[in-house]
Formats: sequence, structure tokens, C-alpha cells
Amino acid sequence: MLTCNHIGLVGYAKADALLEVQMHCDVHSGFGVTHTIDDNCLNAKSAVSTHQDCATACACLVSRSPVKHIRNTKRAFTIIELLVVIAIIAILAAILFPVFAQARDKARQIQCLSNQFQLGLAMQMYVQDYDERLFPCVRWTGGDPLNVSVFSRALGTNTTPQTIAGSKGGFSLLWYNLLQPYIKSTNIFLCPDDANPTPSPTANGAKFIVRTYVAMRPIEDLQLSQIDKPASSIVLTEKWGKAANGDPITDCWVEPFNGDFNVAPATGRMALAGNRHDGGIDCTFLDGHAKWLSAEIINNSKNLTGCTLVHNYPWNDMCDKSLPGCTNTADDPTAGGNICNQFSYP
Repeated sequence: MLTCNHIGLVGYAKADALLEVQMHCDVHSGFGVTHTIDDNCLNAKSAVSTHQDCATACACLVSRSPVKHIRNTKRAFTIIELLVVIAIIAILAAILFPVFAQARDKARQIQCLSNQFQLGLAMQMYVQDYDERLFPCVRWTGGDPLNVSVFSRALGTNTTPQTIAGSKGGFSLLWYNLLQPYIKSTNIFLCPDDANPTPSPTANGAKFIVRTYVAMRPIEDLQLSQIDKPASSIVLTEKWGKAANGDPITDCWVEPFNGDFNVAPATGRMALAGNRHDGGIDCTFLDGHAKWLSAEIINNSKNLTGCTLVHNYPWNDMCDKSLPGCTNTADDPTAGGNICNQFSYP
């Protein structure tokens, strides 16, 4: 469809010159194309002043040059630009993914620390109910599921552990079952970072608690008045689910005098204590607070290792070489020796 719009006179003729008119001819097609009429297409004999003359001029333009369709195109990305964008995304991913992984690990460590803090509160309530005495050393040694072994100062057992039989009498003395009435939850004994937790029997032996944490043997069965530094005395910590050789670790207690805190030089891994959190381990202290400690910090402190208590309250092989009659005299911690032998005592 052709439409003509008469714009108006733009000049004035002198002598016998013709009036010239600026005309616009809009040629509408499916693409909305617009052409401006050329003066060569105007009627040369007279001035163009009527709508009909304008239409004639439009027809002249259309007959002289075909309508050209102007496509409305957008510039696309080049291959080089796409490759640059992909490279930038890959670099950002390489930087951020490890950060995200570290954030998840930190979140699991915080959850583990929170569990141990709640266990610390339960432990404090327990000792108040039991004449300010900590729980005895009771071990579930396997075999008959109704039998446990007790190594306890308070019960008077010595080199031969006492065996307690019965559906409730044995398992109810395990430290985590003694704390259970103050917690009312079995999930609190599991660290989210522990891939191989130990299934451990409940008080009646009918069910199992999935457990990560262990108690400190040097502090077992002691009264609060016997411990001079509660803020630096570890009561509970965590263990590995499996030993370096792949054997499962089901211990309820950690014994530093038997090499459980010793660090393997090649791997930086403790023998039994589970330093899984960035080379460190979460610990619950006698005063109720919980804290992350590196393996190095623990092994350089006679209080954190419990060796001060081992020296002050020895029992059987729980001793150091400075004590008369102690047979646990191996010095080299890297070879499973007694770590308490490396400290000096007043």
C-alpha cells in the first residue's frame, strides 16, 4: 500500500523556474520500510502541489527502484567471547568450590562442638547427683552382649577387671548411658564428620547408640576435689571409627598412657583420638566448656593429655616412669610409647 504526505513548499521560483516541493513517500510493506522521494521522480512540467501529484511521484519511485527490506538484526556473541566467559566461570568455580567445601566442614565441626558442649552440661549434672564423682571406667568388650568389664578405682578392681553380668547391671554403667537421663537423645553422641561411628549398646542392651565420643581414662572415678585445674582437664573427646590398618575402633575410653594421643609423623593422625577437624579435635572439659584443640597443643601439655592426673593418681599401667614400680616406661610416642613419660613432674 502506497501513501503520500505532502510536506510543503521549501523554495520559491525565480523567472520561469518551477516551484519545488519536498515530498515524502511512505511505501509500507510487511517490514515497515520507508523511502524518501527523489526530485528526479517529480513531474518536471509543473510544480507538485496536489495529493494526486504526490501519489504519481510515489509510483515513479517504486517503478525506478524496488523496495529494499531492512532486517532488524541483533549482534550475537562470537566464539572468542563465549570461550572467555566459559574460562572466567571455570576460574571462579575453581576458587569458590573449595571455599564451599571448607564452609561445610566448618559447619559439621561446629555441630560436633555443640554436641560436646551439651554433653558437658549433662556431665556436670551427673557429678552433682553422684557426690561430685565422675563415672567409672566401664568397657564393652564384645562377646556375650550382656557382659561388660569394669576397670574402676572406686569399685576396688585392680589388675583383673571385674565382670558384671545381667541384662541391665552392666551396660547401664557405660559412661554414655549414665549421661543419657540428662540428655534424652541418642543423636548427640555422633559427630557429623564421623564416617565410621561405633554402634554401642544402650542401658538394657536392646538397642544401639551410634557413637563417636570417648571419655578420658585418667579422669575416671575421680572426685572434683581431686582435680586442681578443671578448665584444662579433658573429660570427653572424639575417636576415629577405624584404625590406620582398617580395624574398627570400638573403645569407650581414650588412654594417653597407652599411645592413644600419639601422632603418626607421616599422616599427622592420632592413633585413637580423632583429630578429624582440620588436624584438630573437639574436647569437653570438666568445667563444662567445649573447645577445638590441635593435636600439637594437646601433646605438648601434661594437663590436656591427662598426664598430670596419671602422675597424681596412678593405677596399674596408668602411670609414668617417674613413679616407683611403673612398668609402662616406653618413651617414644611415635612407636606407641607412653606420652606421659616425656613430661617432668614436681
